Amino acid sequence: MDKKHTPQKRFIRLPEVLTRTGYGRTTIYRKMEDGSFPRSVKLGGPPIDPNVFDSRA
Repeated sequence: MDKKHTPQKRFIRLPEVLTRTGYGRTTIYRKMEDGSFPRSVKLGGPPIDPNVFDSRA
């Protein structure tokens, strides 16, 4: 596949996830735990924000 047609990864933080999904923080974490929502992603080195998600999931 040509690189210009490959979707770019974009990561969003928890507040945007909450806005986009309409779920509360507890619901998001419960869904991550039971596998019905993608887990957060740790990016690079410090500072680490555990509330970053892949927006394509």
